[in-house]
Amino acid sequence: LKSQVQEFESTVLAVQEQPDDMAILRQIGGVMIQVHDREKLVEDLEHTIQLLSTSLERIVEREKQLIENYEELKKSLQEEKQ
Repeated sequence: LKSQVQEFESTVLAVQEQPDDMAILRQIGGVMIQVHDREKLVEDLEHTIQLLSTSLERIVEREKQLIENYEELKKSLQEEKQ
C-alpha cells in the first residue's frame, strides 16, 4: 500500500505539472480516455490517496498489536516451561 500511495502522489504531481495544452489520458479498464476535467481527476486521485493511507495506517496499527500479542504469548509460554 505504501508504494501505491507514493505512486498516486507522483501521479498527482505529474498531472499538476502537465501543461494545460497537453492532453492527459486516464486508463479505465483496457481503454485510455482523455481527461477534460483535471481538477476532478486530481480530486479523485487525492481521495484514493486518502483511502489508501487510512488503510495503511490501520494495517500498521494491527501489525503492531499482533506483534505485541505474539510477544506476550511467547513470554507466557516461556514462563510456563520454567
